Amino acid sequence: MKNTKSIATITAGLVLSLSVSHAFAQSAAKPAREPSAKRSGPGDRVMSKDELRACMALKDSNDRGAAELERSQEKMSKERSELARTPEAASPDPKVDVDPFRKAAEEADAKIRAHGIAVRDWNARMTEFEAKVKDMRHGADRARTALKREQAALTAAEPQLLANQTETIAAYERAVADYNKKVEQRGSRNVDWNKRNADLLAVQERLNESQRKWTAECGNRRFREDDETAIKAGK
Repeated sequence: MKNTKSIATITAGLVLSLSVSHAFAQSAAKPAREPSAKRSGPGDRVMSKDELRACMALKDSNDRGAAELERSQEKMSKERSELARTPEAASPDPKVDVDPFRKAAEEADAKIRAHGIAVRDWNARMTEFEAKVKDMRHGADRARTALKREQAALTAAEPQLLANQTETIAAYERAVADYNKKVEQRGSRNVDWNKRNADLLAVQERLNESQRKWTAECGNRRFREDDETAIKAGK
């Protein structure tokens, strides 16, 4: 009797170790707000209205950028926590996702092997009986009947054993495929998070540079309050 399929080839395709990196890039500290413009500074030239307008626009842009960056950092931090929340949610576990199906397939294989041994044993005893039957004075018919009944039972059991083996191996194959898909998806989520976090760090560095520019070009400059009032009024 042939075993229809071996589970060894299935196991060879199972990803039992996760190669996905769980080390996330750390978000840098939130940028500091620019200091308020000083209205006095000995020796400084008073800004023109256009210069003041540009500085005020830069300050507004920096403030909006800082607020948006803070929201993005909070969102990324939440996503990182969700990715690493629990072993079950964060990554698949072969003991949970695969082992029950593997054990069922192995049990089905074991029953097929045991059935094959029983068939071979029956064949050996039947051959021995046929060799001795001519010399048997008593019980030949009874022994033949018992052997035929045993043969019928073995024959009747075989289709269900083969069907059970096919079913459990198919379920095991699906479990392995689902597990590997989960591992791949988990890795993709980590890669995506790390990429977006790196992009966020680049945004933060650009904001820091813009804040340094405001400090250098606007922070200590004097301006006319009338100009500030007019600019705020849209003039």
